[in-house]
Amino acid sequence: MVGRTIQVQGFALTDSAESVKLFLERIAGAGTICALKLRHPRNISANSRAFAIVQFQSQESASLVENAAQRQVLKIGRFYLRTRPADRDIVPRPRIPMFSLEDIVLHLGCLVKENILSALFRASNVSVQFGFDMKKIYFYLSYNFTKFKLELSYESIWEMQLHRPPAYRSRTQFLLIQVGFSYNLPFLDILADFRLYLFNLLKRYISR
Repeated sequence: MVGRTIQVQGFALTDSAESVKLFLERIAGAGTICALKLRHPRNISANSRAFAIVQFQSQESASLVENAAQRQVLKIGRFYLRTRPADRDIVPRPRIPMFSLEDIVLHLGCLVKENILSALFRASNVSVQFGFDMKKIYFYLSYNFTKFKLELSYESIWEMQLHRPPAYRSRTQFLLIQVGFSYNLPFLDILADFRLYLFNLLKRYISR
């Protein structure tokens, strides 16, 4: 799988690199951008627009954005975006995922017993990417209409076990990943909100 880098012109000067990335990945797919740089013109006027240099993981992903621009459906507000090939890649030799899983259900929690997981957070329709060269497992998920990317380094994994509960009588399998030390999750605020919700719910139940 060979990547491709293009330039996308027409973003507002107030747009952030993250918002541009999320916008383009709605067309190309979550996790298809491996690098992005947002640039402003040298001479800024009232009509100036920013441009993004975007490196995709595959030519197919870049083509989806280019085709959308050619059909004039790639727009932000009243501004149509234009694309052209970039002069060079942002990352000369990007680490491309060798394996990808789609429509995965992710549970985050604690193992309270050998075969019992207390889940604090659950997300469906999760995409997973990993490979021998990447040194990380990437989880792409959405929560409250916001997209998140969870990076789990191989060094942080203490143990991995594959489970197939007999009670399900199906081909459903569970991969249990135990982290060996405290890990800095990018959406711990979600879990904190979830714990607060459970606390308030329990408090209302007890006060009855």
